[in-house]
Amino acid sequence: MNLEKLKYSEENGFERAEDMVSDVKKRYKKFEALDNIARAVFMGAFAVAGVFFFDEVATDLFLKIVYICFIIVAAACSAIFFSSFISCFTAFPMHRFLKDTSLDTGKLNESYCTSGVLSNDKCGISVGGDYLIVFKSLHFIAVPVSDIAYAIKLDRTSRGHSFSGSSHKAEFLHSVAVYTRTNGVKSPIEALLTEHQCELVCEELIRKGIEVRRIS
Repeated sequence: MNLEKLKYSEENGFERAEDMVSDVKKRYKKFEALDNIARAVFMGAFAVAGVFFFDEVATDLFLKIVYICFIIVAAACSAIFFSSFISCFTAFPMHRFLKDTSLDTGKLNESYCTSGVLSNDKCGISVGGDYLIVFKSLHFIAVPVSDIAYAIKLDRTSRGHSFSGSSHKAEFLHSVAVYTRTNGVKSPIEALLTEHQCELVCEELIRKGIEVRRIS
């Protein structure tokens, strides 16, 4: 079995799994889970410090209002980061999907395990014979391959900006957006991947007879 997995991975770059649920759980835990809990603790510490030093710093009405707003924002950010951590750590989006879906979960598992999966610290994708599956920190989506109308490979450049307005640190973003006959252009399923992973996904979609358009 190990040799079969190795051969499969070397041939097309996709990693093969023996069980969808356990494999996706493992990958969800890598979705910046530690970063999110660190951010939650950091912002929570700000909120607690704000409450602790409230009487010393907020000496007039204006400062009190500003300080209360600061505490609320810090606490809200901490809650959001902690919620994202829990969502990833428990693979909640997948469990919610499997609970609510009308799709055949047995076929879903079989499609995932026989086709292989690609993932990074932002997203995972499996292009199976029956289903295309995309999972992110807050979403788990599965659609029949037969329902895919076309896909678009997007290459974008994102630049950060300093306080002075000047741009710095260009980041190259690559993704594959899948459009289904059911949702059309209203709600494409987008997977943010590395450039190499995008190419592998596009090759697999083309192999299945699905049109792939490229936009730079």
